[in-house]
Amino acid sequence: MKRIPSCIFYLFIFFSANLAAQQSEEIVQSQAPIREILAGTDSISLEKFILWHSILDTMVWRYHRHNATMNINRFSDASTLDFRLSAQEKLEQQIDRDYVGARLSQDQLDRPALLNITGLTRFGANALRNYKNRPRNVSELPIPSQMEMDILNIIWENEHATGREIYEGLDSTQLLTFLQLRENLQQMSKTGFLSEKIISPQNPFTFMTPLGDYSFEMSPKNKRNREYEYRPLVARQDMFNYLSSRLYLLNGEASPPQSEVEKIHELLLRMISSSQTSHLLP
Repeated sequence: MKRIPSCIFYLFIFFSANLAAQQSEEIVQSQAPIREILAGTDSISLEKFILWHSILDTMVWRYHRHNATMNINRFSDASTLDFRLSAQEKLEQQIDRDYVGARLSQDQLDRPALLNITGLTRFGANALRNYKNRPRNVSELPIPSQMEMDILNIIWENEHATGREIYEGLDSTQLLTFLQLRENLQQMSKTGFLSEKIISPQNPFTFMTPLGDYSFEMSPKNKRNREYEYRPLVARQDMFNYLSSRLYLLNGEASPPQSEVEKIHELLLRMISSSQTSHLLP
């Protein structure tokens, strides 16, 4: 009876040892794949494990590099174009700021503008054209002929007239063709008595040059039937006063040129005989 407890004790120890041995074998068997991976026996799993770690390392490196690039301190220098932006600024502020454009505008304000030769030449050509068509002082013009005085009287009546209206208003006793009249009108425009403007239909071809815009008529019919409107560049009253003072000075001379006196006297008579010159008389 005394050996029964001891036998039970030994049996308990035996079964406990067997159970522990079985558990240790299961643990060893469950850890076998990890050992094989670490030992390099499973090459495919090892390659996947290394690839996954390399991708993870690359992502972490790019993340830190991106943060290092964006964390730039902003500063500006008045003497240089250098500037740096901070990642903490709002996107709208970065878009609205034009640092380069602001600097270029500042440079243009500080420095004189470059000379535009083409624009300056065109401006000079337009100024010369306007200068030729300006109202003239009578003393700058030569004494008109009798034909020119008749033409001026017709234009002065309505302040403007076309070539056909002038031709119809001339005295029929004057043997003058329309082509000859047109030549006289063009000469008076060059001299400075009149300004001319085309009023007939046009089909021009205009091209730009450094000296201004020039055009020529493409239609032969329009060129053949071209019509101008003429306006006086000298006032009637100024012409009358100038001729009167000129005649007075000539009569005051000891021996005035008789031909010039007769010419001016005839011009004054033609002005007085005009239908619209009665207000010129005292």
